[in-house]
Amino acid sequence: SLVGAASPVRASAGGEELARCIAGLRAEWAENQDPKIIHHWVSLIQAFAQRAAQPIAKDDRLASLWDQVARNLAQPWTLPLLAKSVNASAEYLRRRCQLEMGRSPMHQVTYMRMQRAQTLLETTNDKLNVIAECVGFSDGLIFSRAFKRWVGVNPTEYRANR
Repeated sequence: SLVGAASPVRASAGGEELARCIAGLRAEWAENQDPKIIHHWVSLIQAFAQRAAQPIAKDDRLASLWDQVARNLAQPWTLPLLAKSVNASAEYLRRRCQLEMGRSPMHQVTYMRMQRAQTLLETTNDKLNVIAECVGFSDGLIFSRAFKRWVGVNPTEYRANR
């Protein structure tokens, strides 16, 4: 869900960038169909759509929370720990995240972990167990299953297509 009750009724900007990303996705799909590149186009489209659908009022504590999570993805984040980090109740954090991002706090943590995992798979030759630990998974098999659910291919296939 990109749009919530606090989202603007009509986005004021960003349509041209979104249209260029959609054109890039269509071109890749028509020509090469490289899953890695398609995934990046889809990620860009999602980012531009989320930017356009951002609520007018934001809680700045969430931005600092996500910065903290990004710096410590290996930490075993839980909803109570996330809420404590911003001095809020778990319910408040859950509602704010749904309102501002269209996803739960734990869904955001997983999203961030998968984004970092993709970067590590693209830029390093680290083993899957090492990458799994870097992004907060205790086991490479659990990481591989989660990665496939999120990205559509397993980490080995993703790395092979880079």
